[in-house]
Amino acid sequence: MDSEKIHEDRRRLQNPYAHVMGDGTLRALPRNSTSRRTAKPSRDEAVIDLRSVRRKVKNFGRLSRSDIETIVRDFQGQLWTARKSLFPDGKPVTPIRILDPFVALRSIGFRCDPVESLGQNWLEGEHVEVAGIIDRTERTVQVSRRFPLPVRKFTAAHELGHALLHDGLGLHRDRALDGTERGIRRERTEREADAFAVYFLMPGKLVRSEFKHRFKTREFILNEDTAFALNVGDFDSFQANYDIRELSRLLAHTARYDGVQFHSLAEQFGVSVEAMAIRLEELKIVRK
Repeated sequence: MDSEKIHEDRRRLQNPYAHVMGDGTLRALPRNSTSRRTAKPSRDEAVIDLRSVRRKVKNFGRLSRSDIETIVRDFQGQLWTARKSLFPDGKPVTPIRILDPFVALRSIGFRCDPVESLGQNWLEGEHVEVAGIIDRTERTVQVSRRFPLPVRKFTAAHELGHALLHDGLGLHRDRALDGTERGIRRERTEREADAFAVYFLMPGKLVRSEFKHRFKTREFILNEDTAFALNVGDFDSFQANYDIRELSRLLAHTARYDGVQFHSLAEQFGVSVEAMAIRLEELKIVRK
């Protein structure tokens, strides 16, 4: 299907989200097929001034991962300051509750709508199911329900990264990611949005605090005592067959340690087990 036909179909349907399906036929999501079209959000509804955040970002120039982490911490500080406005339900607002990318998008005047499907498109050289779309002109983000919650959260945080870190107007589509991808060739802005999502969903200070609360240590070292507390059976066999990544996965998804029950780290932060395992290794929390 040529681009002129796609453009004409989009114009006729007044739908910018038309796409080519896997069988080569053209499909478009009618605006009312997934969720009712709502009015463009007003900047007056924003709790945090996006323009002021963008000015701070520009002061960094070309962004390093350290720069992005600093930007995330500053933004989360603003979310915390505005927490009563962002969470008016009267329930206690914990630091982990602040790590909601959907709420964060609304805080800067973006409407975030879940939809049943965003169709398929060519992204980074592959024909894939679209997980998220950001429209900076309309200040809207759409996230497909066709993916598990950890993917939807990472996608929303990734789009939040685009909104805060990058200039540009118009539509931008993203593939399904959960923070575990390695070896995929990606543009600089995509890598930056990925890094933003990791730091936003799993901030180092908070992950360390929650880890220590569960495992009673700042740095987990595998030995006979800790293996017994994990209830993994024979220590020698366990030690011989587990590498650092497998141990990190175990710590990311375990919900019981030394007889105490709790929410796993992956569940607590709403991320995939693999994403949390990688984060534990990045923070040098796990040793074998």
